[in-house]
Amino acid sequence: MRGVGWGVFVLGLLSKPSVVVLPVLLVLVGGYVDGEKKWGFGFLVGQVRRWWGWFLVAGAVGGVTVMAQAGGSHEYFMKESSTVGRVLVMGAGFWFYWVRILWPWNLTFEYPLPEGGVKVFVAGWAELVTVLGWVWWKRGEWRLGFLALGWFVVCWLPASGLVYVGTSFTADRYAYLALAGPLFLLVRWMGMVRWRRGLGVVLGCVWAGLSWDQVGVWRDGWSLFEHTTQVQPRAAIGWVNLGGMYQEESRWEEAERCYRKAVELNEKDYVGWYNLGNVRKALGRKAEAGEAYGKSLASYPDYSPALLNWGLLKREAGEVEAARDLFRRGGEGDVRLMWLWCESELRLGNLEEGREILARLEGRGVRNEQVRAEMGRARAFLDG
Repeated sequence: MRGVGWGVFVLGLLSKPSVVVLPVLLVLVGGYVDGEKKWGFGFLVGQVRRWWGWFLVAGAVGGVTVMAQAGGSHEYFMKESSTVGRVLVMGAGFWFYWVRILWPWNLTFEYPLPEGGVKVFVAGWAELVTVLGWVWWKRGEWRLGFLALGWFVVCWLPASGLVYVGTSFTADRYAYLALAGPLFLLVRWMGMVRWRRGLGVVLGCVWAGLSWDQVGVWRDGWSLFEHTTQVQPRAAIGWVNLGGMYQEESRWEEAERCYRKAVELNEKDYVGWYNLGNVRKALGRKAEAGEAYGKSLASYPDYSPALLNWGLLKREAGEVEAARDLFRRGGEGDVRLMWLWCESELRLGNLEEGREILARLEGRGVRNEQVRAEMGRARAFLDG
């Protein structure tokens, strides 16, 4: 059976890295089943020895996951994000999850930071430390409560913000495994007395109705993003995505209204600024479009789409050197930008620079057929 469990554990890790917490959960459940009351150093050492292989694999997968997430835009925003700030927010986030356990209402895919500032976060930590301390003190008398809270904390930590996972205040879409702990406690509590079982039936019906309503929210993009702007109107990403729906239908005025709302809520929303630039460009307001692209790049200097579109605007206006500089900024990581950088050098008469960039492109094995055709014409020109 141990081999079967090991295999299922590995399959789980391949499916979802959040399964890395399983060895710690096994320690918690084992202590509960064995009647552990002290949870002392000796017990924990013994459990680690018992499950050492599982801890080793979980640590390796966790390390690989963190390294994989440290690339692309995540790398830039991880550097911009303050570890102290993320930790400060965690305390309030903990209670946010517990409120949603009991009353799963106004759920969506993105949540803004709560209003109230540092006071809210400090209060959240004060309450959290108090509760954790009390449960630890009572761990021998209330083993079930210790298991439930311990389970939740262990599963919550990877998505708590301790490690950068995104811009949202909380991410309840990662909470399904963590919810098993408190719900186990609730079910056991309800099963002890008849009237509590009746309460459980009522709660089950209420939660089922809320679930039915929530599933309808995810019917399509329109229902999801309109719902988000209604229940979490301070979440900028909801307005950005709703603007995208309007933009796909060429409803430029509505799209612009949504994007303007997004950047008012978050002036560093580089996607919102970029999309606003695209809408303004479609409406013929090219100067305003360039301004929006510039603000997008001010928040995320390596954002390739903004570098591309602003560079094309500059080139269209005859500002070839300015366009070249934009293409060059993103050229090392984007084949299309690198080709436009090369093309700009050739237009400016910088043949040696163009030749060198073209040689680097040819060495990268470009797959884009249009870029390859343009490169072929440039090579014929340079060799002719």
